[in-house]
Amino acid sequence: MKAPPRQGPLRVLGVAGYDSFLRAAGKIARIFADGGAEVEFALLSTRQDQISESQVRAEALPFPIHPHQMDTLLADGLLERYDVVLLALEGASSRNFFLRLAELGDDRPLVVSFYPGIVLRYPFDGLSSRSPADVLWLNSDEDLASYREMCASFGVSADNASVFGIPHLLSRIERSGAADGPVVFFEQTVIPRAIEDRTFLASGLIDLARRHPDRQVIVKPRHRVEDFTLHKARVHIEPLISDLAAGSGGMPRNLTISHEPASALLARASLCLTISSTVAIEAVNAGVPTAIIGDFGAHDDSGIHYFYGSNLIRCMAMIDPAEPPVVDPQWARRRVVDPLPTAPQAVARVTSAAQQARNEPLPPIRVSPLYFSSERQADLLAKHGPDRISSRSYQNDSKPRKKRKRGLARFWR
Repeated sequence: MKAPPRQGPLRVLGVAGYDSFLRAAGKIARIFADGGAEVEFALLSTRQDQISESQVRAEALPFPIHPHQMDTLLADGLLERYDVVLLALEGASSRNFFLRLAELGDDRPLVVSFYPGIVLRYPFDGLSSRSPADVLWLNSDEDLASYREMCASFGVSADNASVFGIPHLLSRIERSGAADGPVVFFEQTVIPRAIEDRTFLASGLIDLARRHPDRQVIVKPRHRVEDFTLHKARVHIEPLISDLAAGSGGMPRNLTISHEPASALLARASLCLTISSTVAIEAVNAGVPTAIIGDFGAHDDSGIHYFYGSNLIRCMAMIDPAEPPVVDPQWARRRVVDPLPTAPQAVARVTSAAQQARNEPLPPIRVSPLYFSSERQADLLAKHGPDRISSRSYQNDSKPRKKRKRGLARFWR
């Protein structure tokens, strides 16, 4: 027997698994809470060493947080308690969630999916993974155009998508920095990935501090050595810088490592340095001079393509804190969408749709054809569970590999 319609305040469940996803979902959840909704969070475990207790505490979310695995989150009856799910998951977990949610039919909450930051790699993988959501919030007009083009090519509607902006911009940065304030470099865990490239990067930061001894240079690691994030670095930048400096004359007095929040560092920075981090968008939005490090070339894996046309890309040897790059205003209008003015209206639309769904059930989740055709879906589900399908582990070749011939080929691994 179907449960009677829910009464009382809207019930919202945020679902996140990594620090940046939790942070983004928390900013949006606060808007729902300000409108009278009751908010809880499900901290979704998808792997070991995913998020530490200190990282969760650092977010200081004013909402109850419950640990879950995908099996318990999608257990019978749990999601029926909520009107809205704020889904802040990476692509594979999003696919897993929607594959399982599709089995619940129309007895389900309204699902809002969004990105915690800019789309750096595999944009259509990410878009298709989130496409079954009732509401899909995207970062920019260019992302929306890409989504519509993809949907049209498969003959499906793209009406669930709209431009929201990057959730991290919901918090204003109050600038207190001066022109001679610190240069702050914001690290990414796997950009660049290779140890030699990361060593070059660390050496360049040491050299930057030595070239400008009167300017403080701050390195902001993506996370502390003992913490975690979505991607795992081969070598953490903090000990790498310490070791390199010790072997080349010692750590410059004006070079420091900081684990302060990015917003606090940007507030007083005279120059933001990174390769392709979302923090660059936060900096541009706050009026902080920004340079994108271009020493590692034009490669899709680095995400630097997001900044093509920005006039911000510089090699490290060219960076002069006294003469920072000036962002191209046309690029900024296309790529830096501030959600603060329009977020309350976007949340109000979701609230209205969720209230309506209390009396008019939502249609079942549909993953075909952007995940795969209905025929391929049936074939996969008959052979594999949603975990293997969503992670695509079924694609791994189970046949024994041929032994690699020794010789010159080994130098190209």
